[in-house]
Amino acid sequence: MDVPRSPTARAVTLGPLLFVAALTVLTHLPQALSRTAWKRDEVRVLEVSRQMREYGHTLVPHINGELYSEKPPFLNWMVRGAYEVVGDWFMAGHLVVVLIVAAGAAATAGIAAGIGIARGPLAMGLVGAFFITILFVAERTVQVVFDPVLTSFVLLGVFAWVGYAGRSGGRVVPWILATLAVSAAALTKGPVAMLQAAFGIVAVHLAIARFTWRDGAALLGLLGIAAAAPLAWVFFAALDVGWWFWDHMTVEQTASRLSGKEAPHARPIYDYLGTLPVALLPAMLLVPGAIGLAHEGVGDARTRRALRSLAIWFVPIFVIFSFISGKRIGYLLPLAAPAAMFVVYGVFAAQASPDRLGRRLLILALAILAGIAIAAGILLPVVAALPGDWIAPHAAKAFRADTEVWSAALRWGLAVLGIVLLPIGLLGFKAAHSGQPLRAATLVAMILCTSWS
Repeated sequence: MDVPRSPTARAVTLGPLLFVAALTVLTHLPQALSRTAWKRDEVRVLEVSRQMREYGHTLVPHINGELYSEKPPFLNWMVRGAYEVVGDWFMAGHLVVVLIVAAGAAATAGIAAGIGIARGPLAMGLVGAFFITILFVAERTVQVVFDPVLTSFVLLGVFAWVGYAGRSGGRVVPWILATLAVSAAALTKGPVAMLQAAFGIVAVHLAIARFTWRDGAALLGLLGIAAAAPLAWVFFAALDVGWWFWDHMTVEQTASRLSGKEAPHARPIYDYLGTLPVALLPAMLLVPGAIGLAHEGVGDARTRRALRSLAIWFVPIFVIFSFISGKRIGYLLPLAAPAAMFVVYGVFAAQASPDRLGRRLLILALAILAGIAIAAGILLPVVAALPGDWIAPHAAKAFRADTEVWSAALRWGLAVLGIVLLPIGLLGFKAAHSGQPLRAATLVAMILCTSWS
């Protein structure tokens, strides 16, 4: 028997999704292509991809003649394929990451619309803007690294499941799409992808419909196929290089992350309590107001059900990863999606609610962000006019560059950025002061995307 669909299941229009994807590309790509690869992980991904092509190590990646067994090779395969199109390793790597992150941002906006958090193109656009800002601040998504790619594939899988949960029939295609996306995530960084995807899928399903035993079987099938993808790669790789590789990839790596033997990432259980709020900045400033509005019960039954689903998505992942000894903020990157949705809920709830504490807190946070933009709009042109022989060493250190970076182009860029931020900041501060949180949040989202693009 078909399960009755909840009225929370909403049709998702294509236009806002394309807008969010285009916004991501426009804000990420210029910066991604205007810098060099300096982070160790980023250089390693590009070099492994290059040597994969040069020496023919397609199945089992190598670097400098030695086996590279840290991650599955799907990201390297994609970078290698992109190189065949663009002919430049640096550009190939960044195009792959930016385009996948753009798809993940669009998927996040689609999830928000599907569960009823974002009702309309403006809300979907705000979800996308806050999401890509959180990703950029937390993990510098203009770099060729694994976590943003894993996050985006997981979110694409969750978005496909929204289509599965929102229908009474014709659910095979969205299930297949969700399975392919989660399998790609697992081939990018291993079994952690399935844990992230499982909680996201269950959460959004509960926001749309009852989760029946048939849905549970469909989810188990999805996770089984997603697990089979990296295991199949490890099996064939072990046939090539030896069965020690199977033990290393399936047992040793997972055990080291759980036990804390992975020394570079070993952290205490409470570490994320301090690092995650910082990683969520500046959107984190809006969270206390959103929490206050949710506690005050602002929103209809559909909205409150969606908020419970965001909690089901966020809290278990946070707790589980807190108990795992190996910690990096990138491991929690998929939580940027429910965080961005919650912030946008707060904005629209504040717009519709009477003068309550949550509304006042959220408007105060918007005023602070607009005020920071005003200060930046005043200071950046002044900094651009400083003498080059004084500022150049500081600029080189800030940009982690050994070459001259305090160029005329950079001066003009800072001056223009200040000129752009100043009026937007003034308008945003005025909107916040006038008690217009939706208009203020839209202007703040413009500030955030403009300031780092």
